[in-house]
Amino acid sequence: MRNTILFVALGFVALLILVVGGWEFLSPRLSGSNASVARAGPLPQAPDTVQAAFQRGDYVTVLQYWQPRADQGDANGEFVLGLLSAKGWGLPQDAAASVTWYLKSANQGYGPAELNLGLDYENGTGVAKDITQAMGWLQKAADQGLPGAQDELCWIYHAGVDVPKNLATALDLCRKASDQGYAPGQFHLGVLFEEGEVVAKDETRAFALYQKAANQGLAMAQYNLGVMYGSGVGVAQDDAQAREWYLKSAEQGDVKAEFNLAHIYEDGVGAPADPAQALAWYRKAADQGYAKAQHNLGLMYGKGEGVQQSDLQAYEWFSLAVANYPADDAADRAEAGRNRDVAASRLTPDQLAVAQGWVAAWKAAPAP
Repeated sequence: MRNTILFVALGFVALLILVVGGWEFLSPRLSGSNASVARAGPLPQAPDTVQAAFQRGDYVTVLQYWQPRADQGDANGEFVLGLLSAKGWGLPQDAAASVTWYLKSANQGYGPAELNLGLDYENGTGVAKDITQAMGWLQKAADQGLPGAQDELCWIYHAGVDVPKNLATALDLCRKASDQGYAPGQFHLGVLFEEGEVVAKDETRAFALYQKAANQGLAMAQYNLGVMYGSGVGVAQDDAQAREWYLKSAEQGDVKAEFNLAHIYEDGVGAPADPAQALAWYRKAADQGYAKAQHNLGLMYGKGEGVQQSDLQAYEWFSLAVANYPADDAADRAEAGRNRDVAASRLTPDQLAVAQGWVAAWKAAPAP
């Protein structure tokens, strides 16, 4: 009975991804926290020895050069001190101190500081969240032509969560960022063409924009190329290309790419099935808290597919899936709950206590 239930559940989850839910196409936009990875950018102009010290992580040398300049009110130096404080590079990590330095620099019109300050106000990092302040500083940076600011404003206006939605302005800003070769801007402009809300829907154009961003290493764009090649949207269907782009994205830790790649290995799409690889990629996504991967990982342990059969580990992963499915995935959560209960029925009281303790102590791994 246990194997029958688990087998039916596995088929249900696979169908959900391939047919009901689709290969999830539109990746989430870059959040402020993701944008901060790219926003640091190069240091202001400095002697080669200082730039080289920064590249090798010698922040003592970097501070020796920039600290006196910042203390004397140099906008470039103030920006660098803000960056180092934000990252904890050579200085104690202190978001509030970072905002103070950025503000000093931004008040002198230094564009990168305006951008970072705007992102901090948007996300409430080191300062109380204030969308009015965020928009003001981001607009100043965008007016100086900084593509990161143009792109962030594009998505604020596109989402219309904290400000009135303005698709025409969003499109204009995304175009400006994309035209500078900024990968997130190319990606986001591609999303607008794929959605077809503010411009005529053009999946071929969307593919071309995603490809530009993917070739610069943007994981979300690489993921979307995998989806398009896999489904034949905007480009001729090609399973080998789909797998290649999913792999590039998954290797950067994109959880949906990890999940879809696992699914490809499990089903043998475009190549022989490889349960061990499927298990490994499901595990990477599951470790980041992705409920669908946790559910499928539980099924693999329950069936002994690609791994030694274990009702204990099946119970653990089903339990996490139940906890992590979002509210709009009630049917999936219920299915995981039924599978959890089947696995629990196969455990001794001591085994069940061990499994429940592991679940209680589990924490999602941070995204790379």
